[in-house]
Amino acid sequence: MQPINDALVKINEINLPEKIDGVYFKSALDLQFCQRYNLYIATEKETITGSCVLPDSFSIIRPTHGDTLIFIEVRVSWSQSDSAEYYIIGVKPADTTSKAQGWEKNFPADSTSCVIPQTAFMDTLGDFYPGEYTFTLMAINGAWKKGSLDLFLSGGNLQGAVGLFGAAVYAKPVVTYVKSP
Repeated sequence: MQPINDALVKINEINLPEKIDGVYFKSALDLQFCQRYNLYIATEKETITGSCVLPDSFSIIRPTHGDTLIFIEVRVSWSQSDSAEYYIIGVKPADTTSKAQGWEKNFPADSTSCVIPQTAFMDTLGDFYPGEYTFTLMAINGAWKKGSLDLFLSGGNLQGAVGLFGAAVYAKPVVTYVKSP
């Protein structure tokens, strides 16, 4: 699929200028939590629309930055984000040379905690790697970052085209030290 040039692209009433062929962008948009945003794309041939709500701010409650954790039972908990349809939590080694696999998983909007599997801190052979790990968490609304199968089966959440329009809010990442018992 080729990028579309010379379209009128707006988020609510804010025009997004075309920066390079088919790429529309405006830096420093002043977005508000829990606000609905409407996408409008118009070309000579078609009009595409969609909408989503920017989820509310939220935070990782546990663990806290600088904690030392035992890898056998690492639990993460977070505050609820209004308007979130689901969360994506990720754990990865802070040291990019670490062979630990890390971990990422989607959780439903009513979730506020999970246990990180021990394999997040191990390599593919099952060897544990102590060290600093970064915990990230996103609140998602509007089908953003859904899989290609969802897009294929449902066509996404746009009107006039197949695709996705969504919003995500990140909690402040937390870095902890994970060790063996």
